[in-house]
Parts: sequence; C-alpha cells; structure tokens
Amino acid sequence: MSDERQAHQRALELTVAAIDFELEPDERARLTTHLDACPTCRRASSLYAADERAMEVLPAVSAPDRVEARVLGTTRDRAGRPAGRGWLLTIAAAAGLVAIGGLLLQRLPGLDTSAGAPPATTRMDLSAAPGSPAPRSPAPVSPAPRSAAPVTPTPATPTTPDAGPLDWRSVAVPAGQDDARILATFAEQGLAIATVVEPSGEAGLWTSREGGPWQDTELLGGAFGGSAPFLVVPFGDGFVALGWADVARSETERRIWVSPDGLAWRANVDPSASLGSFGHGLAAASDDTILVGGRSATGETMIWRSTDGVVFSRLTVGDGLARGLLGGVVSDGSSFFAFGELDGAVAMWRTDDGSVWTALEPPPESARVIRLAASPGGLLAQGATRAAPSVDTAIWRADGQGWVDVPALSLGAGDRILRFAGSHAGLLVVWQDGYTSNMHAAHSSDGRSWAVTEIGGLPDGVVIDHVDLAGWVLIGLGRDRQGGTVAFAADLPG
Repeated sequence: MSDERQAHQRALELTVAAIDFELEPDERARLTTHLDACPTCRRASSLYAADERAMEVLPAVSAPDRVEARVLGTTRDRAGRPAGRGWLLTIAAAAGLVAIGGLLLQRLPGLDTSAGAPPATTRMDLSAAPGSPAPRSPAPVSPAPRSAAPVTPTPATPTTPDAGPLDWRSVAVPAGQDDARILATFAEQGLAIATVVEPSGEAGLWTSREGGPWQDTELLGGAFGGSAPFLVVPFGDGFVALGWADVARSETERRIWVSPDGLAWRANVDPSASLGSFGHGLAAASDDTILVGGRSATGETMIWRSTDGVVFSRLTVGDGLARGLLGGVVSDGSSFFAFGELDGAVAMWRTDDGSVWTALEPPPESARVIRLAASPGGLLAQGATRAAPSVDTAIWRADGQGWVDVPALSLGAGDRILRFAGSHAGLLVVWQDGYTSNMHAAHSSDGRSWAVTEIGGLPDGVVIDHVDLAGWVLIGLGRDRQGGTVAFAADLPG
C-alpha cells in the first residue's frame, strides 16, 4: 500500500476510534492535521459523526446468542480477559464504519455503476477453457483536450405526479439469515439477486423473483473464491462480476466471474480475466461492451475492455483519465461516462468503447459529484455545490445542451439516496428522509419531466440500505430496529 493510501487509511481508523475512545494527544494532532488538508477524509469524518448521532437514538440491542458466543469465544480485551458485551457492540460498530470508510476512501459511490441495460445480441461463451484465444493487444488511446462546452439550458418541464403512492410489503428472508450483511443488490428482468456475508462469515447469494420470498442459493464450486463481489453487471445473455479469487480479497487476486443466469457462477478461466492488483473497482456495460477497472498502487487508473465477457484487454488511457480519481463509470447503453476528480476539481469523461476518452464539462459551480446515472434520454448527477460544499443535495441533469438543476428532486440535508440509476427505461431515484419511515421514488424518461410518488408502509425504525428494480417490482433490503436484516417489495402499476 502506498504511503498516501496508508495515511488516508490511518486517518479513517483514528476517526472511527475517536467515536468511542479518547485519542492520545499525538493521535488527535495527527488526525486534525490530516483532516484539515484532506477533503475526502474530512467528509468521511462528518458522515461517521452523522451515523453515530443516528445510532445514539436507537435502543440497545443484544446480539443473537449464537453470534455472541462465537465472538466472545475468540475476542479478548487488552488484559487478556474475555471481552464483554460492550466490547462486542463496539467492535461490530467499528468494523461496519471502517468498511464504509474504505469505500469512501476509494470514492466508490455504492453500486450505482450497473445501469441495467437489456440483454444484447452477443451471448457470453461460458464454456471457455484455458485454451481460449489470447487477449487482444491494448488499443492506443488519444487523449482529448479538456474544453468547456457552452451551456444552453433547456427549460425544465413541470413534474408529472404519479397516480398514487406505493406501499411496501414485507418479504421473508432466508431462514436463519437475519444476521447476514447485505453487500450489494442487482436485478435483471424479474430476478433480484443480493450478494451477502452470512453469519458464518462465508459469501452467500440470495435470490427473489418478482418480489417474492428471498431464497438462499448455493454457490457451487466455491463461487467468487468464497468472497462475494461488490460489482455485478448484466451483460449479453448473462452476468459479469468483478471480484476476487480468494476469500481474503487480496488486491493481487482480482478476477472476473461469469454467470449465464445470475445463479450459477464460475471464475472466468481465460488468462486475461485475472486482472492482478488494483483497488477501487469499477464496472459498467453497454449493449455490446463491458469495461472494468480500478486504481493501481501508484495511483494510476487502469481500464480493461471485453466484447464477449470472456477475453479482456488492458487499454492505454490518456493522461487526464489516468491521473483522475474516478468515482465510477456508467453507461447509457451505447456510450460510457466516468466521473471523479482531476487536479482537485470535478471532472467527467465520455467514451464509446474505452479507446478514446473525451473530457466533458461538469455541472456548473459543482464542488463534488458523488453519483452519476445515464439513460438514452440524458445524464443525471448528484453532488455538492461550491456554495454548500458540505452537503450532497444538488442534482443536475444534462441532455446534450448543458447541465441544469432538477427542481423536482429537492433533497434535504439528511435525505439518503438509495437508488440512483439509469437504463433504457429511463432514470430512477429512490430516497429515504434520513432514518425515518418516509420514502420517495422518482422516475423520468429524459430527466426533464418527473413522476414523483411516496412509498408508504415502512415500519418505524426500519432503515433501507439497498433498493433495486426487478421487472415491475421495487425491492428493498435493510435493517430493523434490532439490527436484523429485513426485506420489502412494492409493486409498481403496470
């Protein structure tokens, strides 16, 4: 790990420790110095504080007996005594915050890079063997100059109200899995899939059809190397996942996994699918191309491309993209769009196939962009303005003529966006009013006219963490007041 990344990681560890413990004077001074100079870690620190305030209002809960016995049997305090319940809850909370902090450090905005495009005509060959064709030679990339395109805003169309509110209904989770931790969800047609860490610590896969009960699906052959992936994208007639080859998630063991149906997975055995070492994974697919990538130990952005989901070619990217701190990549079905930071400023790029990346003008007066969604009707971005750099409540749209605000999507400082995605069907945004039971969904085919509706029926104390769209059903996974995993579904009018 580079010295810079170690400094960021150490700052995040101290930030988490400071929530429950008094730091040593030198630790406090080192943390303050780092936060003063690092906006990324400073934002992470503010989010930790917000989560801590939210946790303070929740009632104390007891861990399930089987979990407490297992943890207390292996965890001891500094004096060598078995750790008590207080230590158990502290360790669990800190582990969760460090996991979130790792994502913030890597600038990974959730899982919004899967655009959910319809199946393309090219079918992945899942029977590939070690004798598959050799990887194609890296394609040269001509870096395009960064230029500011003139902005000609188009008038916003008034919001189109939905016919009526939606209602969540409770959905059963697999028996004995209410302590599982949900990593990611993705959906294609009527099938919803969740990658989870089971109470035993092993990787798991849940499936739900048309908003029905979640089923625990066996991962045949040690799928994902025992470590569930964060990034899964539909591609061709199947799915492609960016994961690891081992349960330790070694950075030197990044690997591509493939599935014909989202249920049966296997490692891509083509030599080009073993991607080696990088952090902060990225993945997105158009109708005929998939791009995956990450950031090397030296800070360089790396991108691979495949047109069949089997053979991946390392691309040579231009200086701007290579030096950029990418937050994510999305696709509208025909092109790809990347967002992040370059030389301390908001930056965006566009490419048709990963070969040539053209710099795009970011939203005006934007201090940060943390999410991007793409559909054939245009782009949607979320972030912060220079006037209010500490809150990510600004939402902009672009339809080829410039970026403008979206009045229909007016967020409060505590609102939590749970789904921010685009597909051939348009743009979808789902958010929850902080940690209350109030939820909303907004849909638009072009980013100009929006149908906004309320989603009711969520019990008090339930926090939704993951939302996806499976056919005509909105699915949600989260936690109840006691910290157990819960699932809900809302049927859309069809």
